[in-house]
Amino acid sequence: MDEQILITISGPIGVGKSDFAELLSEEFGYDYHPEEVSSPEDIEVLNQYYWAVGELIKETNPQKTIELRKTVLNTQKYFIRKRAKSLEEITREGRNAVLERDPDDDIHIFSQDGLNHDRLTELEFNEIVKYAHTKTQNLIKPSLRVFLVAYPFELRKRIAKRGRESEKSLLYPHNPYLNDQFKLHMEFYGLYDKPKLICNNSSFKKPEETMQFLFPWKKQSLESYLLLLDN
Repeated sequence: MDEQILITISGPIGVGKSDFAELLSEEFGYDYHPEEVSSPEDIEVLNQYYWAVGELIKETNPQKTIELRKTVLNTQKYFIRKRAKSLEEITREGRNAVLERDPDDDIHIFSQDGLNHDRLTELEFNEIVKYAHTKTQNLIKPSLRVFLVAYPFELRKRIAKRGRESEKSLLYPHNPYLNDQFKLHMEFYGLYDKPKLICNNSSFKKPEETMQFLFPWKKQSLESYLLLLDN
């Protein structure tokens, strides 16, 4: 198979995307493009996003609600720009790659969740969809999308264990975010009409276990599988 292969990894926070994506890239010899949220600016934007999501659950003041929605909108655009940059790099280099998240996650998961819970208006949601399309329309599209999911109670255990300050609000008893994420990923999987695989990662503690479940065959078999689906 001569065409460039891009495997994207979709999944909620704490499901094990990073470890699995890194192992997958090593096993297949593909470039690995992680979801990097490590710079001070990244962390600040992520903190703002989770803070706004948490505040919108209880906010009753209309003006403050508008301001919080604007924060959600701007953070979504910020991460779409970051993911589009990764896609630009992959497209330019022309090598096979594994990408942890892409802008479709921002539309079908994060922004859809925002629309469902009035964290975004319909106008703001459509603005995000248009923005993502503009940023990615001429870039490589996934050859295969891997969905990693896990039950919300398992995600809460993993998130609590790693103890990241920006994720603390996700553990609040009144916050339905992780339950919604599970539902949205399953809905996205059902709607996605291109090559895909799914794994419930709740019972797998190591990325090697996920790898064996999803890819018991060799790299050549993956390329043959993708070629068959293209014909």
